[in-house]
Amino acid sequence: MQLSPFSNPFLRTLPAYWIAPFAVCLVLFGCGDDGPDEPAVDVLEAGTIAAGADFSCAIDPDGAIECWGADGAQTEPPSGTFRQLDVYNRFGCAVEAESNNVRCWGSSTQGATATPEGEFERVATGNDTSCGLRPDGVIHCWGRPIDSAPDEDNDNNDNIPQDPDNGDDNGDDETVDDFEEFTSENSAFVDVATGHRYVCGLTEGRDIECWGYGAEDPDNGRAGDFGQANPPDERYLALNIGRRTTCTIHFDGHAHCFGHDSNQQAQPSDELFRQVSVAEVHGCGIVTDDSVECWGTYAEDPQEQEALDRGQANPPSGTFVEVTTGDRHTCGILDSGDIECWGADDDGQASPPSFGD
Repeated sequence: MQLSPFSNPFLRTLPAYWIAPFAVCLVLFGCGDDGPDEPAVDVLEAGTIAAGADFSCAIDPDGAIECWGADGAQTEPPSGTFRQLDVYNRFGCAVEAESNNVRCWGSSTQGATATPEGEFERVATGNDTSCGLRPDGVIHCWGRPIDSAPDEDNDNNDNIPQDPDNGDDNGDDETVDDFEEFTSENSAFVDVATGHRYVCGLTEGRDIECWGYGAEDPDNGRAGDFGQANPPDERYLALNIGRRTTCTIHFDGHAHCFGHDSNQQAQPSDELFRQVSVAEVHGCGIVTDDSVECWGTYAEDPQEQEALDRGQANPPSGTFVEVTTGDRHTCGILDSGDIECWGADDDGQASPPSFGD
């Protein structure tokens, strides 16, 4: 609770010229408080469009999944009606609208496309890893193990189902019986995201907790450890993960990223954001006027810069309700329902079907 600066008897004994600056600071900026009681922005719910390495998928107005881009199992989603999806690299998973079961498709050598049993609120995909949020607020992961010790090889963890022969199967013939389980120390999780061998969850208390690569001190010298799983102690509204970069929206509406930043993919602007998405070398977000802002794709070497920058960080104008970042392309849903993509289009990953009215 935020108190009046004059409600304290001690403060009433102080000269007014001592109290006035403190009162102004408290009223205008919340000094001495834990921050605003209400979030500064209304965040947008993500999960109806997702971009991978060379493909993209979205849930159409009828609840069916449509994918476009490279030919292969990653663009052959299961039939049915779905309410949320995520894709990574060359596979994807989605939550069915009525049963709340998860269905996966595409290519994974570690069992990430296997079918988990039970109900889920949300699903997230990472580097040969899939994670789902259960109705009880617990995170369950399958496929390649989330690595709690980056300097140890846990790929042969007997408790996590491995599927080295999965190839291009869509996962329907494989089921998951055992999970890696992650529970919050403070409260139930309400969202989940995963990247390259790490997972993070957003709790009801607006904390973020992470496990795996990057959970240690980023200055420890371990390869692949950039602090991407070491979130600051803040209050959060939203969470998204790229390969080794984590981006968030704080309670004050500002976007903050941590982890790998070799291409400035962890450097969003000072605008207030309603949604953020980050990929390997760039990030994008929807700001309060519902336009898209992007950042990243920087390289000191001109040739590397040319290879990295395919236009994925140059968004078009328009009013957007969701945005998603792929390896070298970006897609967003306009308020009309149409999908617009930009960036690399070598395999048609930036050439979506028509979803509008």
